[in-house]
Amino acid sequence: MVYNYKSSFDETRQDLMRNFFLDLSTKGTNKSFKRGNYIDIPSGTTFGIVVDGRVKESIYGQNGEEKILYILQPGEIFGEITYFGKGEDYLNTVCLENCRVSFIEKEYLESMLVNDPEGYSFVFHSIIRKFRILMYQMSNMTFNTAVEQLADTLYRLKTQQGKNRSGEWEIAIHLTHQQLANLIGCSRVTVTRGLNDFCKEGIIEIKKKKIIIKDLDRLNDIRNSHENNPPQV
Repeated sequence: MVYNYKSSFDETRQDLMRNFFLDLSTKGTNKSFKRGNYIDIPSGTTFGIVVDGRVKESIYGQNGEEKILYILQPGEIFGEITYFGKGEDYLNTVCLENCRVSFIEKEYLESMLVNDPEGYSFVFHSIIRKFRILMYQMSNMTFNTAVEQLADTLYRLKTQQGKNRSGEWEIAIHLTHQQLANLIGCSRVTVTRGLNDFCKEGIIEIKKKKIIIKDLDRLNDIRNSHENNPPQV
């Protein structure tokens, strides 16, 4: 199944959500973190807003294997699942870059949710958006080949966090090959081989450790290749 990420991650709606939470961040307590720092957030009493930098949320296997679930940029929130659902979510929240985070306390949150329908809507937009990200990741891991998984993930990241640069798309986050592999759910070797092949074919270019999508149509063809050429039975 090939998904229409443009409709799922509407650019205008995402920007409105991020701008709302950045405005809300001025009401919280701001703290700075270094790259690689873990961010601990009290369960059920607050949530965090990324103000500067980028943050990843991951789960780990018994042997230390990492699966990255979300990469959050300024104006995106975390901790909302345990705030509303209580209990633990077992996510590890770590700074990919030097970060600044605003923590919004329960008293202000409760008032905002009651008195500001727009804020209420954006909180649940964030929750639904994360559910969609998980659904798309699971579908990609289950049904696609390794090269299709890589193409699909790059295409989704372009929709979620891409910047249009004169017809080319810059994925506005720096991810190592290992981090990209942990996001996809495959090996680093597979990612490195796939990125090298995409570069040779002129589909992408890597500049200053950022991925530039030069041929979006070709990338889309690759993520569609399994559907366009179904296995013979």
